[in-house]
Amino acid sequence: MQLNTIYSSVINNVLYQNVDNILYEPSLSLLDNICYQLPYNFFVFTSNDPKQQYSINSNNVVSLQPDKQDFYDYKLNLCNNIEHHARPDTLANAYHINTILMINTVKNYKKEDRYIISSNLKNTQKVFLNNTAYETLGRPNKSTIVPLGIPTEIFKIDTPVTSRKPVAILDRTGAGSQIRGMFAQHGVECDIVDPINGLNIDGLNYTFNKYKTIIDLGDYCNINLLCALSCGCRAITLTQNFVDCPFIERYNDIESLIREALQDKVLNQEQPQNYIEQNHNFNQFSNTMSYIFKHTYEEAYIL
Repeated sequence: MQLNTIYSSVINNVLYQNVDNILYEPSLSLLDNICYQLPYNFFVFTSNDPKQQYSINSNNVVSLQPDKQDFYDYKLNLCNNIEHHARPDTLANAYHINTILMINTVKNYKKEDRYIISSNLKNTQKVFLNNTAYETLGRPNKSTIVPLGIPTEIFKIDTPVTSRKPVAILDRTGAGSQIRGMFAQHGVECDIVDPINGLNIDGLNYTFNKYKTIIDLGDYCNINLLCALSCGCRAITLTQNFVDCPFIERYNDIESLIREALQDKVLNQEQPQNYIEQNHNFNQFSNTMSYIFKHTYEEAYIL
């Protein structure tokens, strides 16, 4: 334990009570855009890996090149990657700041791996976005379950559903081509959309409003599809353990998914809208996260 590190952290917290500058490690998903709606300044370090590059379109987010990364006073680290943060060489340790680990999905780890990860993260504040992820990781200590808030003032119905294109697949990997081909066999136009690159959050709302049905099979499908529901879309995925919304349609195989998606259903918009407002209220999410940020910042940093 490095006492000088602890003392400097305590002194810093006494002198600077406001939590503002957040060092953020992107998930490369729509979760990033939602987090950027929180009332903080976020700093994202650029990567040399082309696969990790994506456009940031938000006024409160600064993308930093390596030679500029030491110019700012970071108060907290917000991270989405369990396995990365369980290592010792983290950004939080490099800058002597506490971390909040935001967890959306969890792998089905072996018992011994789960123990090692939980042990390495015992001093880290963990925010689980759903109860399933919390249970899967074995109910670790220092954890809070905070349902993700959906900013419904942004994700809203701007275009009548009946005038929209039939279907889009949210995909960053190329895996959606098979499904698009199966729709084409039935004479149904289907687009493949990258839900992140080059779009700000208003652009994502515009994109969702172009389609009646949104299909997402990725790790963040629960988040993407909640936003799609808020825009009046049908929301469809394959069976996925981290989806608990009753208005997200889940199917066991691609054939069933295609068969059901071809049925031109029109949702009763009031029910999913009320569900999201009650269960994924963004103001509640923002207030809870602000409390967690402040509480975590006030804790002494321990290497």
